[in-house]
Amino acid sequence: MGLKQVLQKWLLPAGWQQFNVKQYRGHAPTEEDSLKGYAHISEATDLASSRMDDIQSGVLQPILNTGWPSLSGRNLMQDSSLHVVHGMSGSAKTQFALQVLLGTAIELYINDTPGIVLMNSLEMTDWRLANRLASALADVNYQPIERKDGNQQENVNLMKYYNSFIGSLPIWLDDSAAISTKEMSQNIEQIYENKGKIHLLVTDYGELFTDKDSSREREMDTIFRSQRIIAHNYKTSVLAISQSTYSIEDSISKYKIAGPNGMRYSRAIRAASDVIIEVWNPIAMRSAGVDFAIRNDLDGEHFWLLVEKFRNGSPAVDFALDWKPTSTRLSDPTLQTGNFNVKPELYQNLNIALDKFSSEQGVF
Repeated sequence: MGLKQVLQKWLLPAGWQQFNVKQYRGHAPTEEDSLKGYAHISEATDLASSRMDDIQSGVLQPILNTGWPSLSGRNLMQDSSLHVVHGMSGSAKTQFALQVLLGTAIELYINDTPGIVLMNSLEMTDWRLANRLASALADVNYQPIERKDGNQQENVNLMKYYNSFIGSLPIWLDDSAAISTKEMSQNIEQIYENKGKIHLLVTDYGELFTDKDSSREREMDTIFRSQRIIAHNYKTSVLAISQSTYSIEDSISKYKIAGPNGMRYSRAIRAASDVIIEVWNPIAMRSAGVDFAIRNDLDGEHFWLLVEKFRNGSPAVDFALDWKPTSTRLSDPTLQTGNFNVKPELYQNLNIALDKFSSEQGVF
């Protein structure tokens, strides 16, 4: 064991052995951290053993707790991993990513876990994102509020309450409509130095980053490989949204499933990603008048997540969430109570978080 490992093992507080000295001192990883050169295998085995100890003691959580057992039970949202979510336009990909962000932030809030979650939204403004989250929590369609359609005061009060709750969570947004991955990396470095551990980064969506290269394919390659580097350097989970392109082959296109090579512009995204998930939303497709067939192992009444690549697991773990289009609300069927007169909890520990928020606000 070298001097660096000895210092990490004996001088750093318990549970911090898995971080390098530069990170522990509060400095963001640099390009040098991606170009480490050769090291003896003992460094890797020491780190692997340290990680296992920290997982068992609860110091390290290698799989994000999103409040949805359907994700954690399949080992999805691992740290140091790039997850690419793609699908048809209007299939609620953004809503899925938003609610993963929200569920993760709620768990951090409940447990007073240090660190934050980030989102770069190149498509939607920050206040619209906040309303989308509040709408899901309140189970309210906020569009009639914007239209001033009748007496909406009760729904306005609900939305304002949940917006206040969301405002107490460790969520940081950047809604810059024109930004490159280099500029995003610089912003991440600054907020890491100020706020510490980044548990999750969501980007919406890859094709809108302003990185320039000799072709669109090379640009996409740069954009998604840059996000993979962020995931590895910051030991964080990155959830990156991409658009799909559909094959002209009838055997594939009749289901409107693009497949793992179906990301628009570049197949290099498949190589860069650790996990590829395709969103298949038959409810949205019917509403949009899209002609499609239903694969035998799926159904037409749920929001489906098709896991098409899983570098550290099995890809054969497709699963469904419930989706309510009016409030763009996704929920985990495993949280159903079995009593149809009782609305299922949106997240596993949401009521605990709301009780904590009420207590902090002095409302009982």
